[in-house]
Amino acid sequence: MKKILSIYEVLFGVVGVGMTLFILGPILLAGIAGSEFSIVALCIFLLAIVFYVVSVIAGVLLYLNKALGKTLSIVMHILQVPVFTVGGITYFISLGLNIPVIAGATANGFSFGLRFFFGPQFSLSFGENGFLAGLNIAAVILVVLFSSTRD
Repeated sequence: MKKILSIYEVLFGVVGVGMTLFILGPILLAGIAGSEFSIVALCIFLLAIVFYVVSVIAGVLLYLNKALGKTLSIVMHILQVPVFTVGGITYFISLGLNIPVIAGATANGFSFGLRFFFGPQFSLSFGENGFLAGLNIAAVILVVLFSSTRD
């Protein structure tokens, strides 16, 4: 089981770095080239890259059966458990499998939902109205799996 989890982390960490470079890279470069440089956009870009690179490192260390790999893996998946929008700040970070259960109030009324999607997700944004809170059930399951694997 540990080998499968480590491959999952490496694979989606690499995909996450690639997607971040492909999607946010041109936006960041356009901002640097023009007069619209944003330190916030740069910080979000760097945080996303760091998140996915650490996931790759955790996966490699886990595959090599290093204790630090298990610790990093658990921390990386704990970071993926909360999902929220509050006070104009949105936080939703995921490596691959996403099953968020979300509830809250938006401009359109009360919202409750269960979604399912697959692929890296890094959403740290500002300016959205309302209050939403939830948990990524997939991340909770992965934390339990990582915590229960033997060293």
